[in-house]
Amino acid sequence: MIHLQIDAGYEIPSDDVETRVVTMDAIEEQLIDLEAQDPSVRDSTVTLFGSKLTISLFASGQTETDALQRAWSRLHAAIGVASYDLGLVNAKIEPALSVA
Repeated sequence: MIHLQIDAGYEIPSDDVETRVVTMDAIEEQLIDLEAQDPSVRDSTVTLFGSKLTISLFASGQTETDALQRAWSRLHAAIGVASYDLGLVNAKIEPALSVA
C-alpha cells in the first residue's frame, strides 16, 4: 500500500472575502463527507490565503498512480459540488497537485 501527502491549490473566483470563506467551508464539508464514504483519502485540511485555497490530504492506494487518482477524484468532486452549490459557475475546477 502506498501513502502520499497531497497538496492542491485552488483559486476562488471572487473578490468578496465572505464568499471565499463560505467556499472554503463548503469544500471542507464536502471533503469530510467524501472521507466518511472512502477512508483511502483522509485527514484533509483546507486553508485560505487571499483568494487561494490550499487543500492538504493523505491518499492511499495500491500504487502511487492509484493514490493520485483517488486524491484527484476526491478533490475534483469536492470542489465541483461546493462550487455548484454556491453558484460559482466560473470556478476553475482543476486544482494543481503536488505530492510530498
